[in-house]
Amino acid sequence: MSTSSTTGTTAGAVLGPSHSYSSSSSLSSSSSSSPSTVNNTNNNTNNKNNNNNNNNNNNNNNNNNNNNNNNNNNNLNNNNNNNTDSNLQKIWRPIWVPDHQEECCLNCQSQFNTLLRRHHCRGCGNLFCNNCTSKRQSLPQLHYNKPVRICNRCSDLTTYSKLAQSNEIKNKIEAAKGFCNLSTDSLARKMIIRGFLTPLSSLFYNGNSIVYKHLTRAIANLSECDISRIDILEANFLNLLVNYLLDSFKNQYNNNNNNNSSSNVVDQNNFENKSRNKNVNNNNNNKNNNNNNNNNNNRGGGGGGGKSGRGGEEEGNKGEEEEEEEDYNDQQLIIHDEDFESFLNVCICFQYLSCEENIVVKTELADKCLPILIKMSRSYNIQIKNSSSIVLLNLTKNPLSRDQVVQGGGLQSFIAIALQDDVFLQETSSQALSILAFHQKYQRKVVECGALPPLVLMLNSSSEKVLLHTTATLSFLAENIENQIAIIQVGGINPLKNIITDKNDHCIQIAINAAITLSLLSTNKKLLPQLAQQDLVELLTKIVIVNYNNPSYELLLLAVKILGNLSFEKEVKNLIRRNQSMMNILRIMVHSTNRIQPLVSIIFNNCETGQQCQ
Repeated sequence: MSTSSTTGTTAGAVLGPSHSYSSSSSLSSSSSSSPSTVNNTNNNTNNKNNNNNNNNNNNNNNNNNNNNNNNNNNNLNNNNNNNTDSNLQKIWRPIWVPDHQEECCLNCQSQFNTLLRRHHCRGCGNLFCNNCTSKRQSLPQLHYNKPVRICNRCSDLTTYSKLAQSNEIKNKIEAAKGFCNLSTDSLARKMIIRGFLTPLSSLFYNGNSIVYKHLTRAIANLSECDISRIDILEANFLNLLVNYLLDSFKNQYNNNNNNNSSSNVVDQNNFENKSRNKNVNNNNNNKNNNNNNNNNNNRGGGGGGGKSGRGGEEEGNKGEEEEEEEDYNDQQLIIHDEDFESFLNVCICFQYLSCEENIVVKTELADKCLPILIKMSRSYNIQIKNSSSIVLLNLTKNPLSRDQVVQGGGLQSFIAIALQDDVFLQETSSQALSILAFHQKYQRKVVECGALPPLVLMLNSSSEKVLLHTTATLSFLAENIENQIAIIQVGGINPLKNIITDKNDHCIQIAINAAITLSLLSTNKKLLPQLAQQDLVELLTKIVIVNYNNPSYELLLLAVKILGNLSFEKEVKNLIRRNQSMMNILRIMVHSTNRIQPLVSIIFNNCETGQQCQ
């Protein structure tokens, strides 16, 4: 009894007051039962209570799991919202324009007064009237999560940015058209550069030609402004444009190969039908040849034949790869009508962005896109040819990419462009050639590639820019002795002389460049007999007679230099001696104290006394 009472009391103490009655009743009834039955009943009650507790715990765990699932769903929704917000370009809120700074609405130009109040757009910070700021939209990129007052322009930009992130082609086309139309507005361009470049770049990943046409036009309009070009380069638009151009050209190349392969299959089937009878006879002959080859191999010549066969296969594979590369490089650029505007807009974008001396321009245009630019500069379309030639010119101006232009075939393209009848193309090519001729390491390369005949032809051009760059190019090339001989051989003396004669018809720098070229040519003693022409000497003496009172005149100094070098020739001496006016002026200039006096003394001594000065 003592053991049972102790167990009962301990059970009651553990289970609590709610189970004390059942424990006492079990004790009273246990007087007629054994101790084991009492223990069993207590254990059963304990197990029931434990099961109840476990059920309650399971229910609580289920509730907790449901709560956790709900929290996870909420977190997923929040993450989705955060992801959509993260796609937008987070920027600072604009500074509001002060009220006293604007007297009329920036959009409709209505005058502000007591009834027509000023309202600030939360998107751009400018002042508008109520009608022009009647729209309300949320601006997550400016941390406006609730709809706020914005102007019509910012409302359109926000709408187009949302359409650009859609998966439907119709929405992307509408967004591209909208950005293209707004990019013509100066204020809208600032807003696009400031906060809408990210949705604009997302339009590249669609593959629709209509989207590309309007998208590239919008980027070309944005690139027209000098200030926004750095932002466009930093937004990786140049890389997107280059990849689009490369993919388009590769797709065109693959389509041409597929068409050629299909035509080759038809020709091959016809050829197989015609030569089927011949193959039967050839097979019999091959069997006999194989028997003879097997006998020869048994004599010990098989091993070398296997090696040579493998080497031949490897060489054949290399040859095929080289032929494919040559075919790709020699592939003519054919632009379809649906892609023409996109290609033209890409060229215009390259034309503006290549003006920046940036490492991105070198890596994207010079490294990746130079062969295609050279092909486009030889296109039949004059607009694409003009834009691509300007891109090559800008890459030539850039010291980071100049070497690649010369090594990649850009010099030959400029020479081919110079032969065109278009004045704009001649201006571009002559400027590029003058940049290359200015550097000594390219001077011989320019002449070896055949640039002198086009340059001499361009000396007859009516454009002052063409004449200015062409004469400058020849003056740079004439610094090399080998180039001096080449200039004489292509007949460059008479056009240069005509330019000096017609010096009053164009700027004086053109005549000075021509005189510098002749001065450098006159330093070569081998060329003096060819330069000693009567009309050239008369032209130079006339310049000296007219301008001898103006020693600061650059053309006078050059004329005296040329006459000083030519005065060592007997024919030139006689021509100068016969001109009494020239001799009298030389006597006066010999006693002067200016920079021309040493040069004049050489002419005077050669012509008057016959002494040759060193």
